Amino acid sequence: MAMKGKWSEVVDTCTENPFLLSAGGITRTKDTLLHLAVSEGQEKTVLEITKVISELPISKEFVGRRNDGGNTALHLAAVVGNVAMCKCLAGIDSSLIVARNEDGETPLSLAVLFGKNQAFICLTQMLMLDKERFSHSKTMKYGTHGYTILHYAINGDHYGMIVDEHDVEQNHDHPIERNYRACVNFLLLFRNLVRLIG
Repeated sequence: MAMKGKWSEVVDTCTENPFLLSAGGITRTKDTLLHLAVSEGQEKTVLEITKVISELPISKEFVGRRNDGGNTALHLAAVVGNVAMCKCLAGIDSSLIVARNEDGETPLSLAVLFGKNQAFICLTQMLMLDKERFSHSKTMKYGTHGYTILHYAINGDHYGMIVDEHDVEQNHDHPIERNYRACVNFLLLFRNLVRLIG
């Protein structure tokens, strides 16, 4: 059904028998139904499936399933930049925000790498709510090269991504001032993240 795009039938079937969601490896890369729904941008389906999952006693296990690349559905949601999907997936298990795939990348780092500003902000805010869990310094290094979030932003040419979506008051519409304010806001956000983890 999922492979044929019949997502409403998938949701109905999973609602009737939620343990079908535990089936891993329904594609050659071992994607789950949740991976497929996220990849295809099926926001409504993801929200409905996670609602079913959240009612299960082992909900974290279901939402944390990984494909061959070690990616959870949250990794994929961060790559596509869908904030609603990021919220509902991380809402079930916030530890997935810093779950590493086979390349050592987390959903947080992938959101930056792919320039998904709103997903990055969403995940960062959720990360900051759970200070104790994420206080160790290892969460600041990502990938096989030990890159930081700043490395990812620079490597992806997304160091100005906040400027694009930054709300600017009408009387402060000068490009230099907008750029400066955006950089300061990004650095403040980054500083808060460093304080949280450090």
